[in-house]
Amino acid sequence: MQNRELNWVFITDQHFGCRNDSKIFHKLFKKFYTEIFIPYLKDKDVKTLFVLGDFFDRRKFINFESLKLSREIFFDPLKEMGVQVHAIVGNHDVMYKNTNSVNSLDLLVSQHHYDNVTVYSEPTTTVVDDVKVLMLPWINSENYSRSIKAIKNSDSRFVFGHLEMKGFEYHRGMVSDQGHCDADLLARYEYVFSGHYHHRSSRGNIHYLGTAYEMNWADYNDPKGFHRFDGKNLEFIENPEKIFIRLVYNDANPKQIEKDIENLGSFEDKFLKIVIQRKEHPILFERFIDKLTESSPSDINIIDETNVVRTMSDSLDEPPKDTLEVIKNFVYNELETDLSKEKLMRKLQTIYITAKNFTDDE
Repeated sequence: MQNRELNWVFITDQHFGCRNDSKIFHKLFKKFYTEIFIPYLKDKDVKTLFVLGDFFDRRKFINFESLKLSREIFFDPLKEMGVQVHAIVGNHDVMYKNTNSVNSLDLLVSQHHYDNVTVYSEPTTTVVDDVKVLMLPWINSENYSRSIKAIKNSDSRFVFGHLEMKGFEYHRGMVSDQGHCDADLLARYEYVFSGHYHHRSSRGNIHYLGTAYEMNWADYNDPKGFHRFDGKNLEFIENPEKIFIRLVYNDANPKQIEKDIENLGSFEDKFLKIVIQRKEHPILFERFIDKLTESSPSDINIIDETNVVRTMSDSLDEPPKDTLEVIKNFVYNELETDLSKEKLMRKLQTIYITAKNFTDDE
């Protein structure tokens, strides 16, 4: 079966119930699954789907509305279509950090009339469509030795997991400095597909598939979607829906701003970040904000960087820098220290992303 063309689709890190079971994200998820994902599976006659971990967002409990939504827009349609779902357990799916034995996928999905769903909470070599696959769920202290043994001994062609590996970006520009296993252990496999890191990236035979949609500002301007695999080629299907939008305000040309205000589209349910580059006409700025507010965005965050821009550049035409860009500039160009600047930058990146994405997961 080496040359058989496969028709597999992969999706990962779906995080049903994210952002405290936000109604805004419920709407985003519903639109994605009903208008993009499920129609794609039907159009391509896909009968095999892999879910690579973190289906649910919270480790310790579930909101019933989020559970209901996951069944209505994901599990029920897949069952009706006869799609076989192979789902591995991710770190957000487990109750305890040191074992996968108590997990939401087993308790809420496979044990509740979804006989088309197979859940993998242990490292398992299985056969899917006549192809051997090593399924690697979240690696922890309890299953570490079994996981490493499976990696070393499996005769599978492919590895599908929820892996934490050093040197890969968990968000764009933010590189992990820790991992459960070394990439060299996986070098003998044809393909390794993994969830866990939300940024889509590849190195050699290892491919982090990334999230299907934006969930926080770390996802801004980072392509999201899912993948189709034929056994040789991995195709990325991009999700066109964007929910985090960054706008730059610069009224050096008032007439152009007036035209922009008239042509502003709808930002309903969007998260907006307005970066003020120049504001010499306060009334015009108020009109700009009023027009944005009329379209019912979920949130408007206004950042006045006029002082930052003027001190960093003689020209106001240069685009304003994001927070991480300002931090990098300070660390590498202005900070005088005997410490490793690269190590310091990694620590600052970790603190920054943790602060932005803090949840009550623990």
